[in-house]
Amino acid sequence: MFFSFLDELRAAGIPASLKEHLVLLEALDRDVIERTPRLSIISPVPPS
Repeated sequence: MFFSFLDELRAAGIPASLKEHLVLLEALDRDVIERTPRLSIISPVPPS
């Protein structure tokens, strides 16, 4: 499961590795970032 997640990130052009995953886990552990993502609504750009 984890490796398929990394593969999907890489396929999207996001350079992800085990190191980034470990940094994310450390940030979650230290409450540097929230565990629950917030829903952000971005309004589409109107055509010009």
